[in-house]
Amino acid sequence: MKSIYKIGLAVTFIAVLPLYLKAQAPRTVIIEPDTLAALNNTINGDTLENGERVDPNTVYILRRNSVYKTNAFILNPGFKLVVRAEEGPGSMPIIQPTPIRGGDAFRAFTLSSDFELDGVYVTNIDDTGGSLNRIFRVNTAATIRLKNCWLDGTSQSVVRFDSPGSSVFIENSIISHVGETFDTGNGRVIDVRGGGAIAADSIVFRNNTIFNIARRLVRHNNNLSSNYIEISNNTLVNSISAIGSFEQTREIKVVNNLFVNPNMEGDTRSANLFSIDAFDSENLYTEAGIDPTRRLEIHHNWFYFDPVITDVWADTVDMPDFYDGDIFEDLVDLNGDLFNDTTAAENALMSEPYTFTGPIKFRNAPRPSEAIVIGVVNDGLTAPSRDDGVSPNWNYATSPFFQVIQGTLSLPWEFPYDFTYDASSLAASSALNGGPVGDPRWVPQVLNDVIVSLDDLMAKTSLFYPNPVTHNYIAFKNASDIKSLQIYALNGLEVKNKEDMISGRIDLSGLPDGMFILKVTNSRNQILNQKIIKK
Repeated sequence: MKSIYKIGLAVTFIAVLPLYLKAQAPRTVIIEPDTLAALNNTINGDTLENGERVDPNTVYILRRNSVYKTNAFILNPGFKLVVRAEEGPGSMPIIQPTPIRGGDAFRAFTLSSDFELDGVYVTNIDDTGGSLNRIFRVNTAATIRLKNCWLDGTSQSVVRFDSPGSSVFIENSIISHVGETFDTGNGRVIDVRGGGAIAADSIVFRNNTIFNIARRLVRHNNNLSSNYIEISNNTLVNSISAIGSFEQTREIKVVNNLFVNPNMEGDTRSANLFSIDAFDSENLYTEAGIDPTRRLEIHHNWFYFDPVITDVWADTVDMPDFYDGDIFEDLVDLNGDLFNDTTAAENALMSEPYTFTGPIKFRNAPRPSEAIVIGVVNDGLTAPSRDDGVSPNWNYATSPFFQVIQGTLSLPWEFPYDFTYDASSLAASSALNGGPVGDPRWVPQVLNDVIVSLDDLMAKTSLFYPNPVTHNYIAFKNASDIKSLQIYALNGLEVKNKEDMISGRIDLSGLPDGMFILKVTNSRNQILNQKIIKK
């Protein structure tokens, strides 16, 4: 009888389990794009007769290969709003504002609670060509998560905080055309203006590609303190002014980024790439000494300025300083793990292995026109109003919002640029973990059959010398024990093998500077991998 009871209980559990799981799944609403304002009307109107939400945990799904026109703010008072693209192939759904008849357009989102957007293209350029000033405005403390999106076109900012305590996390996304080149007082990806003791909790950029920014990534209001700012593994191309003003942020992490043309106006107005009040002497010390809660990591970043910019600069304009403040020795004490030479503290953040410079050639990326560079440099030198109308604006022709306006958008549409750079270049091996700097989605990774894991590259005993390769050859320490040998470029192409070995050496003079992978099989059939750096 006990056995029968147990079997019956198990069958009942199996039968009930799907019903339980179904009950736990969030409600989903698929919004069809077939009418004007379908998006804002559906979300704002998804309520009961008493005004309460039908289900505050609803996930709203947008169709791919579609355009959603909005004519009012999408609001989320008191509930977390989640909007996602439908799964499957096809281009991102497009959200674009349209003016009310005889009036103005409204940005799509005004937020007062947590918000998540995944896999969607959003622009603040309305379908008549008018430019609105903020894509997302956050009125009260909330957490904003933007993933796998393209945020393209706004006259002032992508996210503006008007209240203390908010956080934003932007990951695996594209951000472009923020601000206008003739108004360099605007154009911030994150704009923090809230009052209170803490203006923002956390601001995180991770694995993004960002281009054509009229001002900077982060504008943090003066004399306010954020808890945490992270900018890691991003590709930033064409920013007119500084990378960011971080003010009195307690913890700052800027690591593994590729910064190309990060301050096109040079030192004409923005004297520093980073503005960090948090580490001025008045903020760094307590009665007991250096404030242990302050943390700064700026390392393993790559900087490059296109000749179209440096040629305009000529003898008139210089590259901005890294940041101001005579605090490097304090930082050595505070963050000693970032530095290994206290005597070189003053230059530590701008010298290897913490910061790299060198040419970067993308497969297809937007370059600033000479006219834009001349316009912003002259504006900075003469210091008139930043809204002077002198510089020509960004070229919007490849943006989906522009093609919607022109009636030339073809569905499905594709991202028009390719920020891939040479996988065998030094930049492809200059990140903290030995991988590529910048958005990792653009750089091909080593083939799995070449390298088993990153640990294999960190062998405690080097198989050869010198490394990095400073001459034209490498010599093997135990050449007689090598059964087979291959050297691969990071795209998996074999460039050398054992047949190239002469007297325990291999000539590398024909290879470009960069990173390669050595794969050795010894007489005991052990496979050993090691990274080769040639420079």
